[in-house]
Amino acid sequence: MNQHKNDIAEGRYYVHRTYSEPMPAENELKEPSQKQKKFKKLRTVSGDELMKKTVKPVQFVVKDLLPRGLSIVAGKRKEGKSWLMLDLCFSVAAGETFLDFDTEQGTVLYDVQGQACVIQLYLH
Repeated sequence: MNQHKNDIAEGRYYVHRTYSEPMPAENELKEPSQKQKKFKKLRTVSGDELMKKTVKPVQFVVKDLLPRGLSIVAGKRKEGKSWLMLDLCFSVAAGETFLDFDTEQGTVLYDVQGQACVIQLYLH
């Protein structure tokens, strides 16, 4: 395990794509051939560098509350997360306010996690 940490610290990475086989030993690793895709090293940015950059302003689906992109809603069971998100979806689809916040009208995708009968109940 320590060797793996050293490899990461020194910039050596190995992506193991066959999960049913053990990872090869270090001496069995080959340099990438022209047919294999070469991965670029991850570039990090410091907070100072980031603050000096000019970036596009954040676009919100729900003004000052929910930016565009992926968001995760988490909480205890039976706390109303599904109802909250369904209300959010209907509000955005119709371009109506959500919790007194303006929304940008748009297309929404609601994942019912394989429970079509649940969404039928919500829509009634």
